[in-house]
Amino acid sequence: MAALAAGMLLATAPRALAHANLRSSDPPAGAALSQPPPSISLTFTEVPEPVLAVVHVLDSSGRDVDAGSPKPAPGDPHTLEVSVGRLPNGVYTVTWRVVSKTDGHATAGSFAFGVGEAPSARSVSGLPQPTNPPPSPAEVAGRWAMLLGLVAVLGVAMATLIVFGERRVAVARLAVAGAVSAMVGVVVLAFAQRSSAGVGFGTLFGTQVGRALLWRAGAIAVALVGSVLLLRASQGRYPVGSGLAMAGALAAMLAEVAAGHAAGSETYRWAKVGAQWLHFASVGVWIGGLAALLIGIRGAASEDKARAVRRFSALALYALLVLAATGIVRAVNEVGSWGDLFTSAYGLVVVAKGVLFTVLLSIGALNRYRSVPAAARDLSGLRRVSRGELSVAAVALVATALLTSLSPPAPQRAVAPGAVNAVVVSGSDFSGAVRVRLEVEPGVAGPNRFRATVHDVDTGQPVAARRVALRFAFRGAQSIGGSTLELRPAGAAEVFAAAGTNLSLAGLWAATVLVQGRTDSFEIPLDLATACRFRLLSPGPPPIYVSDLPGGASVQEYVDPGTAGFNEVHFTYFDQKGAELPIADLPAVTAWDPSGRPVQLDVRRFSPGHFVAGGQLGPGRWRFDATASAGVGSLSACFQETISG
Repeated sequence: MAALAAGMLLATAPRALAHANLRSSDPPAGAALSQPPPSISLTFTEVPEPVLAVVHVLDSSGRDVDAGSPKPAPGDPHTLEVSVGRLPNGVYTVTWRVVSKTDGHATAGSFAFGVGEAPSARSVSGLPQPTNPPPSPAEVAGRWAMLLGLVAVLGVAMATLIVFGERRVAVARLAVAGAVSAMVGVVVLAFAQRSSAGVGFGTLFGTQVGRALLWRAGAIAVALVGSVLLLRASQGRYPVGSGLAMAGALAAMLAEVAAGHAAGSETYRWAKVGAQWLHFASVGVWIGGLAALLIGIRGAASEDKARAVRRFSALALYALLVLAATGIVRAVNEVGSWGDLFTSAYGLVVVAKGVLFTVLLSIGALNRYRSVPAAARDLSGLRRVSRGELSVAAVALVATALLTSLSPPAPQRAVAPGAVNAVVVSGSDFSGAVRVRLEVEPGVAGPNRFRATVHDVDTGQPVAARRVALRFAFRGAQSIGGSTLELRPAGAAEVFAAAGTNLSLAGLWAATVLVQGRTDSFEIPLDLATACRFRLLSPGPPPIYVSDLPGGASVQEYVDPGTAGFNEVHFTYFDQKGAELPIADLPAVTAWDPSGRPVQLDVRRFSPGHFVAGGQLGPGRWRFDATASAGVGSLSACFQETISG
């Protein structure tokens, strides 16, 4: 029951985004600023390696205007900042290329913003999509050689200690060959990652990515020493070599997993790493052990060999159960939806790996129920079937090496604040049958136009919907009732639209799209955030921001002191003449922590139009929303600030 509970926990936990993809930026993509920013900040889904990061800010002529290399933001390792000089009016392009500190993979992208003018020809809704370079053939080949070698070493060590109970020279040679293959693989992987990062080995090995390579190499060296000792040991001392080879192989597997997708999770990280490690080790016990068994039972059939076959068959059954359970949990956690299985490269490789596993399972069942009982009198069937099993397993390891180099599909999440013209978010229902793209224009609190596009995931064709509606629930601390907005057909068969004031407060909302077809109904859960538009007024300290309000009014905002602990968030309202604008009631203020959870702040009045919201703030990028009422109507403002550690 404990294992089942752990599996459910892992399967339902938030997914790792894997690869350092851009989460948000300041200024946001497509922003039109009235004042130039003192710096550009980029926030990623995984912690980038600062030494390997490249960020450039280019003017319209392609000239660099950034000053210095990107640096981690204080208290927020997910964010890189690069300083810029005093920017004249114009359109600027930010280009970036980073390497994930977690898995060593590179991503790149670009977006535009304007100072004193709108980048109309280049503006975007939401975040620009990052470019994930295709997997390097050298990286895939090196990783495959390493995986294959570690599987062989672990299988030999296990077979020597448990299946045979003695040293067999031919089997020990397989362990040495496997350790050499693993070492060659990690060397090729190091060259591939050095090339991808575009730096020398001295720089690479000074980063977490390079240190992960060294950990792998060190553990493989231990496995190689153990394999050589096993080959040269006397019968009475073979357990020392086997144990050392097994420990080295398991340590190298752990180092590989700790530098992969499982380690990219911000929740239950080590539980997911442990599940992936068990998955890897079970492959070694099953496939590596099978290779060792075939070498160890060469020659004529005998009862001694039949006993070894039966012992391995029992051990392989347990390894297979662990392999299947951990594989399903990890696939669910990384892919997340049925639709992503068939609409992403990562999902398609998962499907291919599942097909190969099914083939392996069928071959293994044939061996267990036909070849194993006949082993005492005839080993030819076992050898013939097992050779096919090992061939399919080698291809499955190629799929695993490729999978490790691909980025899992990013889960549907709230669009980051900063969209200039609209907030756009998309997602699919739980079964992966229907996909919806929802556009909210202008994306601010108050009146908006909602436009939903509904497609069938498998065919890409419009869904014949009799009814499409939106159900809203606010995620903030304010207690407001939910609401529903009925959408109407709008031209094309797959498009439904309506106008409404359902997004009555600024901040994060849960929106469920209800799609009723002729025979089926679907619910597509979406997260969306109202647009957050602000600009820097003064670099401080503390930095002061300003948001424009209807009727020429504005609100100035800042956080004091801006470090982890107790902080005061200030909002001061001004009318179009620059005089303080009286606000009758306390504004509703919501603070959103870096993970998107609302944090309650205590709001008090400082003067007729100046309010202070106090509370404990942790390090990271925060969003603050304030909604007030005045004679000019509802006033909604938003800004973001990084709280240092």
